[in-house]
Amino acid sequence: MHHRHWIVEVSNFQIMTKQNEVLDLIDCYGDKKVALNLETKLDPEHTNETLPVETYIDNLVPILERRGYADRTYIQSFDWRTIIGIKKKFPKTKTVALLDDTTVVPSGNLGFTWLGGIDLQKDFAGDWVKAAHSIDVTVLSPVHGTPSSASVNTPGYKPFTTADVVNRAHELGMMVIPWTVDDEVTIDKMFRRVTHKK
Repeated sequence: MHHRHWIVEVSNFQIMTKQNEVLDLIDCYGDKKVALNLETKLDPEHTNETLPVETYIDNLVPILERRGYADRTYIQSFDWRTIIGIKKKFPKTKTVALLDDTTVVPSGNLGFTWLGGIDLQKDFAGDWVKAAHSIDVTVLSPVHGTPSSASVNTPGYKPFTTADVVNRAHELGMMVIPWTVDDEVTIDKMFRRVTHKK
């Protein structure tokens, strides 16, 4: 799966060190306007293979605040536990709800594992746009289409970020940033759909 990342034997100290190194690099350039987009790498279905969600919730934002980056950083995750926990502890944080066709469906008897405790069918009748709004995200970031490696011209391609998704998200006050669009034809199609309201 594209959103599974393997992290082994990494301490909280190492995370903080690496994060500070990135911020040091940005400071070297003296750019006070650059925005950051940090993605947490967790797998709620294999919790022993990634760092605990509390590591991200407790450590990311305080470092950003100390270094003066909190106001220009977005924290994104497929695992909505991170977003929910960070918004509860640091409500002003800008967050991004990542999702695709595999994260908005039940995972066997485990339920909707990627959605941080939300039962998408019971709570929102399957509407993941409303579900993302309920956790107060700044940005909704769905896959552009499936398969994600395809373009709009690929046989069998199915749009996931549709005009309806964009319009409903905008009505609820969320920006929409589809991921990851790598070819010009699909970029043009997405650009036509995703025109952010000011």
